[in-house]
Amino acid sequence: LLRAAPSWGESSCQTASGSSCWGSAIPGGDAVFGGEGRGALRLRGGHAGCPPSGQGHMRSRQGDEAMRAATQTVADGDMAKALKQNYKAQMESAVQDRVLEVAQHIEEQTDRKMREMDDMSSDELEKIREKQISRMKKMASRTTKWKRQGHGSYNEIEERDFFQSAHKSSRIILHFYRPSTERCVLLDEHLRKLAEMHLETLFIKVNAEKSPFLATRLGVEVLPTMKLFKDGQVMHSMVGFDEFGGEDTFKTKQLRKALARHKIIRGEHDGDGLADAELSDVDGQDLDEDSSRD
Repeated sequence: LLRAAPSWGESSCQTASGSSCWGSAIPGGDAVFGGEGRGALRLRGGHAGCPPSGQGHMRSRQGDEAMRAATQTVADGDMAKALKQNYKAQMESAVQDRVLEVAQHIEEQTDRKMREMDDMSSDELEKIREKQISRMKKMASRTTKWKRQGHGSYNEIEERDFFQSAHKSSRIILHFYRPSTERCVLLDEHLRKLAEMHLETLFIKVNAEKSPFLATRLGVEVLPTMKLFKDGQVMHSMVGFDEFGGEDTFKTKQLRKALARHKIIRGEHDGDGLADAELSDVDGQDLDEDSSRD
């Protein structure tokens, strides 16, 4: 009789075992399954073994939303990756353009110099050649004298020998040290490197404990202390490591820059101390004038 009711609508669903069950959904009432009689199952407002009305559609919508969210996440990741690759490509292109620009500038300068040389007469070219030869001879002569005076190496001297060294060399870095002071030993390593790089300056050290007269006269109270001499006069004192980082881990280039600021050595951009600019002293004094000290 229930099945015959035209307004109730007949429906079919799958049981857990996979078999079909037939019943009639009674709006707002009971549903009858498995036929009539004592074996029939009654469930209010839906089918036995099936989800309540509307729950299947809700799960379907939730699955669709999860799928859309996952798709959007993948799309966002792809977009970020694409933006990163695009930025990298733009940076590489900019660097390449800059390199080409610099190369072109150098090429233009070279071409201009070559054109200037082409326009020179043979007499002008000969004068340039003679000037270069003269510079090379002066450099060789100066290097020989510097090395004879102890330049190019880092050595310890006695107190009584300092004044003779100060008379011969126009630029001196004097390190007052004590063997038992770790910072003095550390500074020695960096000064030894710089002495080999800067032949224009004499790098020496004296034991402060064995040089009481010199230490007192120059006002040395803290070790390590470096005294920078120019033309026999103290032009600056470096006490400790404050001027080149203040830490024991300072680099040789930091010490080099600090010394160059006081023009006791040539700057890093000037090369190894034997370039053409070294033909004039750091403060403008001519080499021939400096060599008179010899």
